[in-house]
Amino acid sequence: MSTLSKTIKADLIIFDYLWSKAYPSQTALKTKCETLVKHGVIQIESLYEHALAIQGRLKRDSRHGRDFVDGSDAKKATVQYSKTEVPQARIKHITVKRGLLRILVFDLKNNQFYFFKIPYKAYRDITEIKIPFTRAGEPSTKSKYWKYRVKSFKELASSC
Repeated sequence: MSTLSKTIKADLIIFDYLWSKAYPSQTALKTKCETLVKHGVIQIESLYEHALAIQGRLKRDSRHGRDFVDGSDAKKATVQYSKTEVPQARIKHITVKRGLLRILVFDLKNNQFYFFKIPYKAYRDITEIKIPFTRAGEPSTKSKYWKYRVKSFKELASSC
């Protein structure tokens, strides 16, 4: 796997994690789907939405600005490291959202997942959410968004 790009490596790790939440007994199919992830054919975001629906018993509804009938939306991001900027996970395309954001953040550097349930009031006046990290890959908990962190995927998927 050393020849794979960082993006594909991260996608495969996220895929593996989400697959266990969405299709825990489908091991034969998983291997085939992993190949499609490597080729960029499978969108991790769709698997993420399905995993949330399964774990939280949420009904999906992909109308404009939401992914679930409760008005919430699933977003995922990876922590980006740069020589010139603060490491951060950026959650984009939120201007049409009006409900709770169920955010999955993955840090490839430390192979760590973080979960956030961010209410509309916390992002209504901005165009993207930036969740900062330290250069060592530790959460920069001074950000206002860290107060919306939840401890597990199950809690992320649960009703509000």
